[in-house]
Amino acid sequence: MRRLICGFLILMFFTITSVFGQNTLLSSAYCGWYKVVESNNKEIWNEGGSFNLSEIKHEKQNASLEFLGFTNQGAMVIGYFVKAELIIPKQTAEIITKGGDGNQKWTIEIEAKGHINNDTLELSYLFKQEDFAESHGIIKALKVTDLIKCNALSKSVYKGNFNKVERTFKRQVRKHKRGIEYDNGPGSGMQISHINDIDSLIRWFKHQECVVDVTWDKCQEKIAIYPGWFVIGVKFKTNQGIKEKCFHIQQGTMGDVHLFAYRFHAFKARNILLYKKMYDYEGFIEQQRKQCLGL
Repeated sequence: MRRLICGFLILMFFTITSVFGQNTLLSSAYCGWYKVVESNNKEIWNEGGSFNLSEIKHEKQNASLEFLGFTNQGAMVIGYFVKAELIIPKQTAEIITKGGDGNQKWTIEIEAKGHINNDTLELSYLFKQEDFAESHGIIKALKVTDLIKCNALSKSVYKGNFNKVERTFKRQVRKHKRGIEYDNGPGSGMQISHINDIDSLIRWFKHQECVVDVTWDKCQEKIAIYPGWFVIGVKFKTNQGIKEKCFHIQQGTMGDVHLFAYRFHAFKARNILLYKKMYDYEGFIEQQRKQCLGL
């Protein structure tokens, strides 16, 4: 009888271990970026939007999943998997209203249940924003792999770390630094335009999930000197609210080498883009748009 009981306990131990191990592996397999392909309530959740599921360790019971990018508001909520079932228990989250000054916050209530099959997530959700009525909806999302870099960038920004943004943007400037050569007519000869390069850099920012708004100082009056410069202003979503950063880019180089307090002219001047620095500037985007409107 004792041997039978021991055998039964050993069997139960391995069964439980196997089940929990399987759930852990399944959860890991389901984590990643998803893109919404169907939505029956586009006021709450647009088609084409993306969100991230990642494993976390949380104090709350059963909370082992972070859901970043919930609804159009981009809320961050927590939940867990039960095999292929995704459970987001009822909870509240603070969100920053889009299109505002970045300081106004709303409290929303969220609850959702979903099922994953062959990298396709079907999610039924409940959404309530303070004094507004409850909204229900269903989305279908496909797991994707081409947002991995954006994923890491968005996570860093969300935590207030902009070092990764600066490093990645430097590479983008080097990629789009040469401009387009054109003939400016008699007396001027061949010139180089960087308008397409600037457009490419603006588009790159717009494609990042962490970016709320972006523009550059195209209407700002500047002194006609060489090398020139332009500034791109970007609003980022972070866990502390909307943060506005500026990226200063120089147009052209002098070919000088600086050594201690001395400057030597070692190379010929080149009309290329050169990244200089990133800095805080709240209100830059609004200021530039007023400039363009002549206000």
